Amino acid sequence: MSNSPFTGLEFLYETTEDRTAFGPHWIGPDRMDHNVWTPVGKFEKEHDTDGKTVIVEGVYCPAQFYRIIVEDDETGAKFKLSTGSGWQMRDIMIQLAKAMTIGMFVVRPYTTERRPPACNPTQEREQEKHS
Repeated sequence: MSNSPFTGLEFLYETTEDRTAFGPHWIGPDRMDHNVWTPVGKFEKEHDTDGKTVIVEGVYCPAQFYRIIVEDDETGAKFKLSTGSGWQMRDIMIQLAKAMTIGMFVVRPYTTERRPPACNPTQEREQEKHS
């Protein structure tokens, strides 16, 4: 049983729909605790790509919110991308996580430096090292 403060609404903390949406990437519990960010999905980096391993966290309060946590391989810096509530936002996060595992959606620290865009992420990282 979750620690829901809402008597009679415990069913809102069940993760059946999320488990189905995440499929083999699901790593969360059967029932979420109230207002506690919890890892619910893990998307492994695809081999031979510029992708990253991505963790999706969720929080139920009882509305459901999601965020992506991704770590930069070179600096160890962590980046967070968050959404509003609802299943549509969950589905967006799943698609973004999948894209991140193959390097098709990338998050980096913001910089005001202006330079021409690189043709690919590997080339862009090399440019960043030398700037």
